Amino acid sequence: MIRKIFGLILLILVVSVLAISLIFGEGKSIYYWFTVAWVIFLMFLNWATSIVVIEPKNLRRGAPGSWVAIFPALSVATFFYSLISIAFVCLWWMSVLNGQFHFTFQIILFAIFSVTALIVVAARYFQARGSESILSKEDFVEKLNKIKGLRTSEDDLKVIKEIHDYIKYSMQHPAKLDQEMLIDAFKIIKIFDDISPSSNDIAKALKILKSA
Repeated sequence: MIRKIFGLILLILVVSVLAISLIFGEGKSIYYWFTVAWVIFLMFLNWATSIVVIEPKNLRRGAPGSWVAIFPALSVATFFYSLISIAFVCLWWMSVLNGQFHFTFQIILFAIFSVTALIVVAARYFQARGSESILSKEDFVEKLNKIKGLRTSEDDLKVIKEIHDYIKYSMQHPAKLDQEMLIDAFKIIKIFDDISPSSNDIAKALKILKSA
C-alpha cells in the first residue's frame, strides 16, 4: 500500500512539472527541456532512495545486518546531491556559469555521488558475504505462530511466548550461532502435519538456542 502511495506522489509531481514546463515551454531551446528532464530525474532519484523503506523478505534472510539500514544514508546523500545539482542549474540559467563549466560540474558531481553510493552498497555486500545462515528468525517465528494456533493451555502458551520473545528480541542473528544447533532446535519445533511438539520439546529447543 505504501509503495502505491509513494508511486502516486511521484506521478503527481512528474505530471505537475511537465504541465508547468509545457505552459512556459513554447519556443524554448533544447536546454530548457534538458533542464526539465534533469529535474524529473532528480525527483525520481530521491523517490527511489526514499521508497525502499520496506525491506524485501529475501534480503532479511542470510547475513547479519540489514540492507535497509544503508538507505537512510543514501537518501540523505541523494537529497544534498540534488540540491547542489539544482544550484548549478540555477547558476547556469543566470549565466553565472557557462555551459561548458556547468556540464563539467554536473558530470563530476554525478560521478562522485554514484561512486560513493556503489562503495556503500559494495561494503554492505562484502560484510554479509560468507556469513549466511540456513535459517532466519522469521522461520522460527512462523513455526511458533502455527504451534500457538493449536494450543489452548496457558502453560503451553507461556512456554511458546517465552521462546518467541527470546528469538524475536534477544537472540543474536542466526548467522552468528552454531548452525547445527540451530537446525536441531528448528527440527524440534517444526510441525509435521497437525502434530505439534510438546511444551517440554519447546523448552528444550529454547535451551538449545540459548547454548548455540
